Amino acid sequence: MGIIRISVTGSFGAERTKIFAADEYGHAHAVAEAIQFLADDVLPEAINNDHQCRTDGERPSKGFIK
Repeated sequence: MGIIRISVTGSFGAERTKIFAADEYGHAHAVAEAIQFLADDVLPEAINNDHQCRTDGERPSKGFIK
C-alpha cells in the first residue's frame, strides 16, 4: 500500500513530517487526509507568513498571487 509523506521545514514554521498511509482506509482516504493537513495546518501559516513578508518589504521572485 502507498504512503504520502509531507515534510514542512524552513520558513513554513515548525519542522514536522506527516505520513498518510493507504493501508487502513485506502488510497483516496490517504490523499484526502494529506489535503486536509495542508489546508488546515500549513496553508494558514503560509498565508500569515506571506502577509508578514509583504509588511516587511520581502517578496518572492515572481511576486505574490493577486
